Amino acid sequence: MTHFKFTFLLALLLFLLACNSAHDATLLHGKWKVADWREVNSGKSISQKMFFDFKTDKSYIIDYGAQKEEGSYYISGEYLHTKENQGIEKSVLIKSLSKDSLVLNMNRAGSLEEIALVRP
Repeated sequence: MTHFKFTFLLALLLFLLACNSAHDATLLHGKWKVADWREVNSGKSISQKMFFDFKTDKSYIIDYGAQKEEGSYYISGEYLHTKENQGIEKSVLIKSLSKDSLVLNMNRAGSLEEIALVRP
């Protein structure tokens, strides 16, 4: 019985550790602007402007210029998940996150894109 308890507790601990985020969500808080955005396969640059604001209350705003998206976010494992108000949940891979840079990989219409963001 003791062996079973130990095995169960070990499995539970490993499960909880696997569920934790690989990135510190507090580094995400604040405003970001696109420094570089390109298709990964072709290297083609995408010149669309986009500004992000990740709030400490887990809400976000993305400003595309003519349009804004607002909702909530969370980080799980290697992924940033966003859920637009009255919309669907989307996830993007966090390639790297530091206090002054954020690199995301996303699939948009079957094309892998990489977005490098910096603090304004």
